[in-house]
Amino acid sequence: MTMSRSTGSSRVRRAALVTLVVMLSLAVVAATPAAQQPAEEGPQALGSADLGSLGDGPSDEELAAQLEAVILEETVLPNAVNTIVQIPVEQDTYISSNKPNRNYGSSPEMRLGYNSGGSNDGALRPFLQFDVARYVPSQAVINSATLQIYLHGASPGGDSPMNFDSRHLVSPWDQNLVTWNSHQPDWGGIAGTGQVTSQLGWRYSDVTDLAKEWQSGSHANFGLITIGDEREQERQRLFYTINANNGLYPRLVVDYTLSQDTTPPVASVKSLPTWSPQRFFVHWHGHDDGGSGIAYFDVQYNANGGPWIDWRIHTTDRSSEWVGGATGTTYQYRARAVDHAGNVQAWGPSQAQTTVDDEPPSIRVDPLPGYTHVQAFWVYWSGSDSPGGSGLKSMDVQFQKNNGPWQNWLQNTMLTSAQFTGAHDDGIYGFRARGTDNAGNVQPWSATAQAATRVDTSGPHSHIIPFDPPLTRQDSFQVSWTSSAAPGLTISSFDVRYSFADGPWIAWLTGSRLTSAEFKDLNSTDGIYRFEVRARDSSGGEEPFESRSEAAIIVDRQAPRVVPQIYLPVAARHDRR
Repeated sequence: MTMSRSTGSSRVRRAALVTLVVMLSLAVVAATPAAQQPAEEGPQALGSADLGSLGDGPSDEELAAQLEAVILEETVLPNAVNTIVQIPVEQDTYISSNKPNRNYGSSPEMRLGYNSGGSNDGALRPFLQFDVARYVPSQAVINSATLQIYLHGASPGGDSPMNFDSRHLVSPWDQNLVTWNSHQPDWGGIAGTGQVTSQLGWRYSDVTDLAKEWQSGSHANFGLITIGDEREQERQRLFYTINANNGLYPRLVVDYTLSQDTTPPVASVKSLPTWSPQRFFVHWHGHDDGGSGIAYFDVQYNANGGPWIDWRIHTTDRSSEWVGGATGTTYQYRARAVDHAGNVQAWGPSQAQTTVDDEPPSIRVDPLPGYTHVQAFWVYWSGSDSPGGSGLKSMDVQFQKNNGPWQNWLQNTMLTSAQFTGAHDDGIYGFRARGTDNAGNVQPWSATAQAATRVDTSGPHSHIIPFDPPLTRQDSFQVSWTSSAAPGLTISSFDVRYSFADGPWIAWLTGSRLTSAEFKDLNSTDGIYRFEVRARDSSGGEEPFESRSEAAIIVDRQAPRVVPQIYLPVAARHDRR
């Protein structure tokens, strides 16, 4: 006997009808002892013809009753009602690969696996759909959901557990129309995995997460398709459908709580630092004393005290990253919560605020002398945060030797100078610095050294003393230099050369013992003169020229010309006659 499913209004029977269903099921099982054992006659014994041993089944009235949901238990709590409801299957059928155009919508059973004998149906895939939204209020909190399905046949008998996975159906379907070749409905991602043994009787699966997804709408409820072992062999599982008319139809038992809550929940945004970079996380939290639990949050923001703007609406998240804040802008945030009973928290004032600073500070190492004759020397650096920024928090300083890899020297320091003691060997030591501000912005490292010095503790050293002032209008000027020698040695002589207007280097003094001399070798035109000196010690050691200006001076002998101009008044005479 087949009965179509009602599409009318929802009707839910109370627990009194449970007794009828249970008694009916027990009577059917008691009348069919063969159904409790695995079939031993092969797949032919699993066909729908065997269902006749179940008797005539329930009356039309009883069948109509079993198509309704049954409230198994209802408990009144102080602020809520807890309900356990048994939801009958809405649609159940299967498809077969070897009969691709055949519909099984009126079949008393669903088949899973592969049928290679008898009717040779090929791969077998069951379809199931339950109307959760019809029987579970949208405001309810689902505590658990259990899928119950009755296995009445397995082939071969005593078979090992069969692996399966169930997939979301993502389009509507009709159990009286769907076939293997209909390509309807489409199916998507895996909803769950498991195993089904060959032991006959009720099978139970925890589908709580799936029921919550159907209730919330995160997955549209078009039901499930199940895929088992589809290798070419005789291996299948047979389950009753509602068309078996024996009360052993698939059902979904849902335990849910519906709050009688009238108290709005409370949500707030967690405090933020005074300053933040352009990207940062905003966190919020809440609680519901009414008991129904928080359903979702709404979060708003404003900029510099302006109008409130929706940011995260109807979200179940409790944090989100803020991206793209403008430097110098103060952002305020507030949150509210809505509970499962529909109570809405009123909007309040700002709950947290921060000011964005997305510009890093600028720190650099001060210039170093071209030569350093000791292994320990002082290094200085300076800089600041961007104007109107959060302020400098710390600095890092690195060094390298002879353009090698960079090494950390000072980290998270607020010092602006320190003695460098890492020059254990002669060579060129380069330095760079970066800063971090209170908003967390970090200055990028410079690709090259910001300052460098050559450490040379073995040979003579000398350099031109800077001119003070670095400008002259005279036809000559004094050039001075200083020097040092290794312990036990003395400076024997100097060579001094100059360059005019970035031209080639020209020898001026050679083998001189002077440390100062008047420079008169002026070019015919004014310009910039650059000087470089090298020393020679008593052991014959000689400092190399580096073709690098050690000091420079501007010669400007041309006085500015003043051209006097005389403006005579012009008198106009007008005759009046």
